[in-house]
Amino acid sequence: MSDPVAQARARFDARPDNAAWMIDACWDTTNTGSAASPLSGLPIAVKSNYAVAGLRTLAGSAARDDGTVAEFDCPAVAAMRSAGAVIVGTLNMNELAYGFTGVNVRFGDVANPHSADHVAGGSSSASAAIVGAGVLDAALGTDTNGSIRVPAALCGVWGFRPSSASVSAEGIVPLAETLDVPGPLARNVKLLDAIATALGVETRVNARMSARIATLRGFPAHGAQPAVTAAVARVAKVLGASRSVELDWTAAARAASQVLTGYEAARNHRALLVDRAGGLEPLTRARLRAGLAVDGRWAQRALEVRNRLRTDPEGTFDGADVIVLASVAMTAPRRDAEFVELDGKQESVNAALGRCTSPFSFVGAAVVSVPFCEPDDNGLPIGVQLVARPGLDAVVLALAKVLEDDGIAAAQVQ
Repeated sequence: MSDPVAQARARFDARPDNAAWMIDACWDTTNTGSAASPLSGLPIAVKSNYAVAGLRTLAGSAARDDGTVAEFDCPAVAAMRSAGAVIVGTLNMNELAYGFTGVNVRFGDVANPHSADHVAGGSSSASAAIVGAGVLDAALGTDTNGSIRVPAALCGVWGFRPSSASVSAEGIVPLAETLDVPGPLARNVKLLDAIATALGVETRVNARMSARIATLRGFPAHGAQPAVTAAVARVAKVLGASRSVELDWTAAARAASQVLTGYEAARNHRALLVDRAGGLEPLTRARLRAGLAVDGRWAQRALEVRNRLRTDPEGTFDGADVIVLASVAMTAPRRDAEFVELDGKQESVNAALGRCTSPFSFVGAAVVSVPFCEPDDNGLPIGVQLVARPGLDAVVLALAKVLEDDGIAAAQVQ
């Protein structure tokens, strides 16, 4: 069997935990892209909030399932096809991209491919799980507050959040359009880079970058599990991090991102609340209703905070080009856990999963979640973030390649 799509389908069919991965599968074998592309013939699936011609654009929600299929590919999917990739289906996710756990009442909870008793992360849940399971080498997700990086970290794959506004989100069901960014999850940096390039991100770097690299102390890096802290230290050492910074804006950015997400999500999905509320999961429905209560003046203040931070990226990053910290402060929690204990304090699972990612989405950073080369003592993957100032996408991808080449980072594929 030499056909990559047929091989991927065989791997999919052989997995006992595949039931909650695909929402619509097509296993299309047509390909009109360039044979010279590194993506030529590569089977790729996309998060179900992407419009794919002939498939439903459900965004993981029963409330959107009215039988309608997309007439056209969204620009990101069209770019994948133009580069030679074969789109094989749409992938499960947290409903409407609102959550970090991979829980989905309608289509099933996405289990972690390394341990079915643990969460896969979200909201790009199956995008990470299907790569971490070795079924596909790459998938597309979206990242609002960490929805690529969290599942990439928990499932042990590479995940890339491009700088804000660097990739078109047209034709993708929004959560919060001010923060949403499409991006890839992949088995290696070569594919991560190739997909980013096809999506229109400037990724060309000719040599190892002389970037100013720092580690982070204080919020949100504090209180990580010991194995995660050790992984961050090893990554930072290999990259030559020269100092540690403490950023006084990260807690405010996280709070502002929550305000903005709630406000925009509620207004983007108001029609579902009015006409199809019964089709929404109870937690999603409650979050959207809470978002309707957010005063527009609060959202405006959140945008003002964001604009101030983005006006002076040098000052915002305290003179660093790249900051190294955990993608998630812990490895994947159990699926039945409501709270986790970090540094002697209880946090809700959803809040703990997104704590390290959301402040940097808020300022539009380019970020790679790096799969550390060794799992924790329970065999669960560890993710480390390389957070670059907006516009330094090429820098952060080059540094990711350094870590891969040096053996410090590698996808943990089952």
